[in-house]
Amino acid sequence: MPRRVDRTRRVSQAEQPSITDGLPDTAHAPLPSLYAPSGIQVVVGSGGGVGTTFLIEFLARYLSVNDPHDRDGLKHLRLPPLSFDSSLRFVFVHGDPRAAVVSLFRRRFHSAQAAKLQRFAAAPRCPIPYGMSLEEYVAQGRDCFAFEAQFDNWYARCLHHPTLFLRYETIWDNLPALARFLALPDTLMAEFPARRERNQREQAAPVRAGLDALYGRFAARLEALPDAVIRMPARGRLRGVAVSAGCYGWPLLDEYLFDRQGRRRAALARQMPWLRRGYRRLRGWLADAGDRG
Repeated sequence: MPRRVDRTRRVSQAEQPSITDGLPDTAHAPLPSLYAPSGIQVVVGSGGGVGTTFLIEFLARYLSVNDPHDRDGLKHLRLPPLSFDSSLRFVFVHGDPRAAVVSLFRRRFHSAQAAKLQRFAAAPRCPIPYGMSLEEYVAQGRDCFAFEAQFDNWYARCLHHPTLFLRYETIWDNLPALARFLALPDTLMAEFPARRERNQREQAAPVRAGLDALYGRFAARLEALPDAVIRMPARGRLRGVAVSAGCYGWPLLDEYLFDRQGRRRAALARQMPWLRRGYRRLRGWLADAGDRG
């Protein structure tokens, strides 16, 4: 009997498009995971373009920290990584988002960075093609980095470990606060790298106006914050459950729905609409319970 051909064959995982398609080979690193490895003492995070690498390299001399070149996927997570280690501390570096965007495009990191920052987002993804210029990005009038959503996740919405928020432009003025927060001797701060000026050229007026339209409001929010501030997680079991479910429910599903290259796992992806609706109902219920707790 001739073999029947399955004309309803589903597209294999290898044939499915990835959210990293179109990036250069060096940008096809696995997307970040949600979990901080055991034994790590400090996670330093940021949206990118704010000098996170040199800060991690300095702290790595004295503490166990995340990888400065983001090989562990922790440096630019959209939300704080999960860990059951109560002694783990986070440092989040922020700066003018307009300057950060210029820096990412200048160094050709814009496409890979947008993919990292959109991982674990329930909203539709907004990829930035590797070949897109800063002028083209600004002209489209759409924020594809989601810096503000990431900052809100770390600052309040998903806060579950003590976190020091540092303004990049004033890190050198707040080294004592950094040393106290991480229980490092003040004497070590004398070895901190010298201040360096940003390598940025003047942008054309349409680019400046477009960046202001996209990120001016968020830049003003950040400017109103102290240069260095420590945020502590709220106490209470119900509130902790609400924070965990509200922040990590969908991302945990995302870990199962997508592989590390951003491709949908076909069997689970077919259930995505049902899962999304159920997750939103659960998140709303737990948020109400957390407010009461």
